[in-house]
Amino acid sequence: MLLTSIERVRLYCSGQSENVIEDTVANNRVLHNWLAAVSLQIEKELHRELEIKSRTEYFDVDPLQQAFWLSAFPIIDVVSVYEDSTGLWDGSESEIDDPIITSKVGRINLDEPTSSVGMKSLRVEYTGGLAYDPVLSIVNLPAESAASFTEGKYIIGKDSCAVGTVYAQESASLTIKQYYGQFKIGELLEQYDDEGGITPSVSSVTGTLLSFDRESLLNSCPDIVLACEAQIRYMRQHQLDFENAGTTKDGVTIRQPNPVHLRYPLREEVYGFLYPYIRTWGI
Repeated sequence: MLLTSIERVRLYCSGQSENVIEDTVANNRVLHNWLAAVSLQIEKELHRELEIKSRTEYFDVDPLQQAFWLSAFPIIDVVSVYEDSTGLWDGSESEIDDPIITSKVGRINLDEPTSSVGMKSLRVEYTGGLAYDPVLSIVNLPAESAASFTEGKYIIGKDSCAVGTVYAQESASLTIKQYYGQFKIGELLEQYDDEGGITPSVSSVTGTLLSFDRESLLNSCPDIVLACEAQIRYMRQHQLDFENAGTTKDGVTIRQPNPVHLRYPLREEVYGFLYPYIRTWGI
């Protein structure tokens, strides 16, 4: 799962400049590469998968083992838990009834140890994860309000000052592509022709955010999104000089052939954002 959008990456990598990095093939070519690589790197460091989707996972079972840890959590729904002592899954499997599910940490507990001990002898089908998309949120509005919004227009939260654009419009909901900020339930959403909220759309289109049908990663866990962008900025800035440790007073570049000074694959500042989400159990 990509952990942010290319628009936000261009914004973050622009630093304090008023001019956002241009949407060009040359710029996007580099940024998309880093976006994919860093997103995967962060998920590996967190020891968990973040996208909400249906999954089927197989587990090796040790004698007397009752606890199994899923790769994506919180757990939204467990479809089935099956065992197969052969590990072949050719029709000889049997269902395990009423497993104990600890949704928040992604753990499945069996009432008693299974007799199906061996490699790939337990299968769990489930849905879990933190978000469906890094920046797309589906929000519910009063039907008469939702119908008035126009795709491509800017949306600004009256209280939160969060900014996004209308990605799609349904009878009583909007899909918002969030740019920055966190939208809040109960606030008034206003449509504008510009990001700064200076020019209101014709007839002052507004609607109250009643609830989230799907909440983006940016809205629920903005620190993960920001961590991804911070790491991308560092990687982009040093993509051609990773081996350099610094320069002397005479301007001579010092090359570090073995980067033993690096404790982690990610920047320490990035770890500060990610620390609350790192899975430290069941790995």
